[in-house]
Amino acid sequence: MLEQPADVREFLANLWERPEDFIGDLWERRDWLPDGTLQTQPLELWEQQLAVLHAVRDHKLTAVRSGHGVGKTMVGSIAAILFLLTHYPSFVVTTGSSWRTLERVLWPQIRELVQSSRYKFSSVPPLTMNWTPVEGLSRWAMVAASASDKNNFAGFHNKHVFVLLEEADGVSEEIFEAAFGNAVGANDRILAIGNPHTPGGPFHKKFLSPDWHKVHISCHDHPNVKSGREIFPGMVTREWIELMKTQLGVGSPAYRSRVDGEFPEEDEMTLCRLGWINLAAGRPPVEDKLLDRRTCVLSADVGRSATGDESVILCKNHQQVLRMEHHRGLKLPQTTGRIVQVAREQWEKGMPCRKIIVDDVGIGGGVTDGLEECREELARYGVESVFPFLGGERADDPNLFFNARSEAYWFLRMSLNPDDSQFHLPPVFLDQMSELASIRLKPEPKGRIQVMPKDEMIKRGYLKRSPNFADAWMMSCSPLALGTGVPQSIPFTPYGR
Repeated sequence: MLEQPADVREFLANLWERPEDFIGDLWERRDWLPDGTLQTQPLELWEQQLAVLHAVRDHKLTAVRSGHGVGKTMVGSIAAILFLLTHYPSFVVTTGSSWRTLERVLWPQIRELVQSSRYKFSSVPPLTMNWTPVEGLSRWAMVAASASDKNNFAGFHNKHVFVLLEEADGVSEEIFEAAFGNAVGANDRILAIGNPHTPGGPFHKKFLSPDWHKVHISCHDHPNVKSGREIFPGMVTREWIELMKTQLGVGSPAYRSRVDGEFPEEDEMTLCRLGWINLAAGRPPVEDKLLDRRTCVLSADVGRSATGDESVILCKNHQQVLRMEHHRGLKLPQTTGRIVQVAREQWEKGMPCRKIIVDDVGIGGGVTDGLEECREELARYGVESVFPFLGGERADDPNLFFNARSEAYWFLRMSLNPDDSQFHLPPVFLDQMSELASIRLKPEPKGRIQVMPKDEMIKRGYLKRSPNFADAWMMSCSPLALGTGVPQSIPFTPYGR
């Protein structure tokens, strides 16, 4: 048994039973003031963070779905540390949707909490992400286990076990089952916490099960949002929610997930699941030496400067989106010049865009004409062809697809389907590209795959505005970009998943 002074044992017992009264004795909040001075005060958690700690205290299985910026990673880390401190001997096993999540999100938060704690540990979590609070006590430890293989969870049996699943929406059912295999004791705990992206997935099913205690955290409930003041620095604000309303649209799948903390309402007419997009953003980028430099294409969706629409320029290969930029208010010659400049920069990086595809409908035709006049310069940058894209024209396979736009969007869907894809979307583009989750399919009399026209999607409330980012991505996946016909793997059941 680990020997501790009586006052320490009493403090730890109270900490587990009444965290709201004692959490400030263990940690302090540090805020830098505008004059450069550091202000410290006892750490205070807000209502729903305390609800998570109470749930973990009282229930074996706890599932938490939340919006962004509400402090879920902090409270998950605190729950893991508190369990380890107050249960001896014990194992705390942490995992997440990817190793990147553990390495860059969860464990930096755990290290920060341990290093700033007033409880003096014999050690702090090392970079190996395998931590023993007191050296030499191998049966009292916190570890990180990759969710890539259930065998990584084998053997974590102890008198007390706590399993934390961070970004649990991206964790497979196989890993959930492995967690159950470790947390077999009456006092063991499992906490699954994350943003809700995937209806019908393993994480969603926990909220339909009577075995799990559920906690819901909406951004609208946060004190910063309710008060209009930044009571908790670095967390969600009213201004951010207003930005999401403008960018995503209230009720869109991405808004429901990120702001409301609710699973998107997706059905068989949803082209691409929000969870697929988030999985792509959670994957690590392809190493530079492994990048395919032969399949890079540039696509451009041209916005109307008079109406304030954005023009989007995107570069990708078959492995990942390489770059994306958007501009508002550019005139056609400026847009043309910017595309030429991007082609030059890609050539200088050793990733030339061999094809350029431009939305040729409406004013986009002027950009296509301008690029044709720059053909010799573009050829010096490795560009072999400039293609106009006309989404309303005939698809390469008219028996399967209603038009070229529907065909290209379906190819994009296929490139993200996690059953067959390891495509990477840089997380910095996630907010813009989440509009892809609002793209809808439409029944078609001949049974072909048809994407709903954008004006109809806006009128029916699926989109807030023209999906310029999704359209640019879509064109980069069209047969014009791929240089091939319809892949043989496309299912002949149009809306089958």
